[in-house]
Amino acid sequence: MSKITGISFSYAKNSMNTRGLTLMDLDSVHDMSEFDMPICNVNIADGDVPTSVHKFIKVLQDADILVFAIPENTAHYGAGFKNAMDWLICASNYNADLGQDGAFFNKPIYVITFTPSYKPSGDRHFDMTKHLLQDKMGGLVYNSFVKNGGWIECIPGNTQWVQKEREEIFNTTMPEPHPKADDWKNMPRNWIEQYKIWDNKWKPMKHSPDEVKYEFIETNYVNGIPFPRLPVTIDTQHIPLKTDYWMRSMDYLDTPEAYALFEKQADLIIENGWKGIVDVGCRHGPINDILHAKGYTDYRYMGFDTSTQPIEYAQDTWQEFNNIEYRVLSWNEFKDSKENRDHKFKVNFDVDVMIWSGVLLYEPDDHLWYFHNMHKAYGAQNAIIQEPLRDQRPECWREDLELNTIEDKLHLYKDKYHEYESWKLDLDIFSGRRIISRIKLWQDDDPLWVDCDNEFGTIASTPKTEILPCGYKIIPYIFKGKLNMELSQRDQTLCQAALVQMDKERHTHRLADNYDRKGLHLGKMFLYNFVFDGDEPVFCSGAQTVNELGIRVFSRYFAFEKYKTDGTTQLDKNDDFEELRWTMSQIRGKVIFWSRDKSSKFFKRLKEGRPDIFSDWTVHDKKINIIYTHNEQYIFYVSKLPLGEKIEFE
Repeated sequence: MSKITGISFSYAKNSMNTRGLTLMDLDSVHDMSEFDMPICNVNIADGDVPTSVHKFIKVLQDADILVFAIPENTAHYGAGFKNAMDWLICASNYNADLGQDGAFFNKPIYVITFTPSYKPSGDRHFDMTKHLLQDKMGGLVYNSFVKNGGWIECIPGNTQWVQKEREEIFNTTMPEPHPKADDWKNMPRNWIEQYKIWDNKWKPMKHSPDEVKYEFIETNYVNGIPFPRLPVTIDTQHIPLKTDYWMRSMDYLDTPEAYALFEKQADLIIENGWKGIVDVGCRHGPINDILHAKGYTDYRYMGFDTSTQPIEYAQDTWQEFNNIEYRVLSWNEFKDSKENRDHKFKVNFDVDVMIWSGVLLYEPDDHLWYFHNMHKAYGAQNAIIQEPLRDQRPECWREDLELNTIEDKLHLYKDKYHEYESWKLDLDIFSGRRIISRIKLWQDDDPLWVDCDNEFGTIASTPKTEILPCGYKIIPYIFKGKLNMELSQRDQTLCQAALVQMDKERHTHRLADNYDRKGLHLGKMFLYNFVFDGDEPVFCSGAQTVNELGIRVFSRYFAFEKYKTDGTTQLDKNDDFEELRWTMSQIRGKVIFWSRDKSSKFFKRLKEGRPDIFSDWTVHDKKINIIYTHNEQYIFYVSKLPLGEKIEFE
């Protein structure tokens, strides 16, 4: 017996097309809401057809006969049908193995449109629909029907209204198995490859800088080993350390023999999925060439060096890449001036890893100071260090030279920080015996790093406007007690208008004085966020710095009149607690708490009713002083640092 499946291309279960199919008493009826397919992007990468599309394809493949109820919208088939067909084309042609060529190839299909109109309408899309289903996709359209007068006829139990069409469908003569037609058999299977070739033409391209401009000359080899061009004699026996050098001065590091030195660093970045990179003493940043060659391109990078020419060369090479930046800088400027730190070293991304490739030896006494404090400034948890080893092969060194290295100081890094591992390389280059170390400076939420944002955090990434999963927009208006200057003028204006609106609405609030400009205490806020529905303010909420230990969330929380609730849904919020979750993601190494002067039962209900959010939170068993003496409140808290037995926020 043939399996007959009806599909309504409406997204509503109460649609006339879905209910009309239900009257026909088919083996199964489905609608588009079951599949939740996103809008089709035809430039999809191979294999990226969503799971919802596979589900839809499976329903089609399992049916013997298909009945498509297609709404007619503006004299055309509806968007739900068009989107579904677009996905089937992608699955069949861009992803041959996934689509099984055609999900309804050589299957009988009936097209029907249910409409409330009594006028001759509903069939204007039939010719286009048949062409698409049959000529384009290989289905067999047996017949098409319009059922008018749906307001009267499409009612529960009125099977008589669709009896004629049902009988025809159930008496369908099944087609013989059809060998695939030539146009299906020979359908090109290289669409995705062609797309990639075309798409690559639109991607940024590396430039080849002028070799004359940068005065390239042949690499210097000594007994088959790439060497720098050193003076014949060096009085001090120390290799001179230059703050400004030519590209050719270090070109021995750009030879195939030196490739593994930078490849290991690139592999560490790829293996750990680090996306934000600061490269100290980067020269021309050869690590970018290796990352791109390995297909790792989704990252942000800032490299700086004291030497002008290598930086200019790098800027020329990567000028079309917005994610890669080079600067002429000295770390001495970081040490000398806070203004320099804030301005010259600032980046607009979160830094995951810092690279120190053969540079710490320049500061044999202060290398740990630079390392530690620059990591604190960027909030960078990971490091890659590369240094020469003291014991060098004779063919890779000169006897009259004294090696600059901090190899004997690396134990300081191993002892001080959370994780340390290293690899030794022996390369056929000058000073070819090198050590590469990977360091994780602190474990997650380590209290030793609580102060990382206080003294040096000005050059770490500043939070920016985002769209929350619920669809609302969050604008971090205040950051660390000051106006967030990273906001657009439009976002600043929206927040300022919301403050004016708050001032008008606050007078009906039982704590009205808390919401005037003085009462908001914006200067004490680590964050003060406004949440918007489009341009309409929904609520605002603060994360207040109480002391070096704790931050209070939902401080000076204010719901705007249009979005106020009646208080009966305590476990829900307009944004489903998305502002809270976002705020918590911005805080490291603190106790995050929510306080109330009323009963702790509210917090207990929250913990029990929303374990998806509050499973790790604790209801404190007694009131404690908050901010000042005799302000006793219950708290609901979660800790991002180890706690003793006593919690005090006074």
